[in-house]
Amino acid sequence: MIYWGLLLFFVMEYVRPASYFPALGVLKLNTLVPVLSAIGSLFSGSNRVPTQQLVSEPQTKLLLSFLGLIVLSVLTADVTDYAWTIFTAVFGYFLVFWVIAQQVTTLARLKGLIKTLVLVHLAVTALNPQIFDGAREYIASGYFLGDGNDFALSVNIVIPLCLFLVLDAASMRVRLFYIGALLLLVFDVVATQSRGGTVALGCVGLYFWIKSDRKLAMSVIVTTVLVMVLLVAPAGYFERMNSVADSEEGSAKGRIEAWTAAVQMAIDHPILGVGAGHFSVMHGARYRTSVDSPPNQTAHSIYFLVLGDLGLPGIALFLAVIWANLAANRRLARQLEARDLADTAASRQLLSSSSASLVAYATGGAFLSAAYYPHLFVIAGLMTAARRVAAARVTTPASAAPRRPVGISPHFVPRQVGHSSPTQVARTRDALR
Repeated sequence: MIYWGLLLFFVMEYVRPASYFPALGVLKLNTLVPVLSAIGSLFSGSNRVPTQQLVSEPQTKLLLSFLGLIVLSVLTADVTDYAWTIFTAVFGYFLVFWVIAQQVTTLARLKGLIKTLVLVHLAVTALNPQIFDGAREYIASGYFLGDGNDFALSVNIVIPLCLFLVLDAASMRVRLFYIGALLLLVFDVVATQSRGGTVALGCVGLYFWIKSDRKLAMSVIVTTVLVMVLLVAPAGYFERMNSVADSEEGSAKGRIEAWTAAVQMAIDHPILGVGAGHFSVMHGARYRTSVDSPPNQTAHSIYFLVLGDLGLPGIALFLAVIWANLAANRRLARQLEARDLADTAASRQLLSSSSASLVAYATGGAFLSAAYYPHLFVIAGLMTAARRVAAARVTTPASAAPRRPVGISPHFVPRQVGHSSPTQVARTRDALR
């Protein structure tokens, strides 16, 4: 029941059925489901990670410390209500991280969670057909999917996970379904005409190309998808892409001003920042550099938002969460490669896909005020679960794993003694001299 409650949360939070059926809003399921799931997870019996173990992990400590800074904002910020609003949202998302990290302990559960994330984004696409009409201002779903830029960020996070489902599909029919879903998600990013979303999508493709052992094949796949998408891209998409490097363009100027203000906030308030949720109001009150800039300017970046709101400790913790997850995935992937076992390919693909989701957030979020969205906590939970599943799928003890001599190709198979020809023996003797 706890696991199904977790999946229900993503439906309620991302799709927001209450936007279409207001009567559902009375139930407050977006709040009740994660709280009840987290409480149930603490007291559930088997098939979960022990609470003490989860609390002791570096990832959990970093997220708890980040949450603690927001708690301090509630106590010290100028406007308590602003900080409290941020705290309640982030606390709820931390509970979601907790349930994922504690309850998603098998590949079946992890794939069920990934499938749910893919399907809710497809549902949002179907419920908001104006996405394909160039309407970028409002999407009737989760508040963090509110416009084209926000939606593109969330879709980019899911695209690598959908790719994992494509590669892991058990039948051609299932694989074709997820290929179609993957193409639709990629087109979603293009349809939103989001420049930051396009940058994130490009970074995800580059990440997979770097990690791939078959770079030529990956290049062909990426190029094919790119051509297919560009053939159906709206005209406004190319106009917006042409202005990416224009620092004098309106939104670019606004971002530069907001980032400058965030740096000044951190200089003035290095320890605690101006307070969670205070960037916009403090920008309008004290940090506007131009009378033409909007008084309620947002930070337009996860990094500068945290820097201004929570100061140097906040940005340090935020970056540490990102770095710690990528580093942990990389270490485990190298361990799996060293084992040279037949089933490590799927496990490494799982790790690569979850890392690519974080890369999408880290790059696309550089242009959006998405620090207090659910994304970081959901990805952190997914990556924690993926590492456990990837390690558990390798059942052979490391000491029993076949090892190859350093420098010898994995495809090298030595001949049995007694079957080498005299010529081969002579070549070997000459090579060893």
